[in-house]
Amino acid sequence: MKRIIRKIQLNKPKILKTSLYKKAIISLFLELYFKFKNTTNTNNTDNINKILLVSLESLGDDAVKSGTIELIKEYYQGAQIDIMVFDAWKEIFQLQGYKTISFPRGTKVIKTIKEKINFYNEINNSGYTKIIYLDHCGWIRDEFKYINCKDNIGITRLNSEPLLKENVFIVDKDDYVLDRQKWLLEKLTGKKHTLEDIRPNLSKFSPETIHKDIIVYGIGASTPLNIMPVAKVVEVLNFLFKRYPNKKIVLIGRGKDQENYTKKLLKKINKDNIINLVGKTNLRETLQLIKDSDFFIGYDSGTANIAFSLRKKYICLFSKELTIWQHPFNDIRYILGDKTNPINDGYYGSDRLNSIKIEQIENALNELEL
Repeated sequence: MKRIIRKIQLNKPKILKTSLYKKAIISLFLELYFKFKNTTNTNNTDNINKILLVSLESLGDDAVKSGTIELIKEYYQGAQIDIMVFDAWKEIFQLQGYKTISFPRGTKVIKTIKEKINFYNEINNSGYTKIIYLDHCGWIRDEFKYINCKDNIGITRLNSEPLLKENVFIVDKDDYVLDRQKWLLEKLTGKKHTLEDIRPNLSKFSPETIHKDIIVYGIGASTPLNIMPVAKVVEVLNFLFKRYPNKKIVLIGRGKDQENYTKKLLKKINKDNIINLVGKTNLRETLQLIKDSDFFIGYDSGTANIAFSLRKKYICLFSKELTIWQHPFNDIRYILGDKTNPINDGYYGSDRLNSIKIEQIENALNELEL
């Protein structure tokens, strides 16, 4: 059944997705409203340099931007820097001391229209002197044309983005994520930076050590394609139990799907030194666990990029070649299988991910001196 569900999810025609119709209706109403609305900014009389940084991506993407944002703050000394973010991930920036503005993306059409009108009116009345679009994906939302600040710069897949004053052009499937930030910083400040300069370090925001002798396993990812089947994870965990008999292995994750997955996993493991915290931690607690761990192991996911942003040694089990998110630093190991004899269940993972051998993980741990 799961195999059928996954095929339906992957092959569902766009024309059947109701979200597209909702977006079209919202877009039409916004167009009509702002066609007759004067959005001229009359509230910028205090001469304060106010910068709005746009980061409308997932948790992992937001975390790896922290080093770049810190350099932007250094360059614009004394400026007020606010960050536009999805509500679910605002805490990652609030932890660093930034004011956040939550981008509305509701499911009810009328409510969302009202929220977006209020949202853009608020931005246009806030006196922002510069907008920086820092999304790695390189898509500038068409509705950002309702923001009246035209002194802007952003990462884009287009050679010429009409909504931007300055473009940082990227090739989406090829360019490494921190290179994209580095190029934006160079165009913004005129200064060259190395990857080490902009590598994030969120660990300084959680200086205390609370947990000891733990290994953190990130149980989930944004898609089932990036997660190993239960049987394969049992194999990996049993190896870790044997190698580290005096350590606790902490499982982390979020959402009903990952909670149900973990229940099935734990039925096949009879160990005292495993702690199930899937669905039981908030963002700050998750950060603390990963920071305090001996190392992190997981998939191409938000939690893996949290580990990277905390400067934590980690092993990432990949489902496919993906140079964009393979951070080129010595304290990280990326592992891909050779597609030989994968352990498949028809729903989770890929042949590449599900054929990863224990020997590969063992070699990676030895190389990291763990």
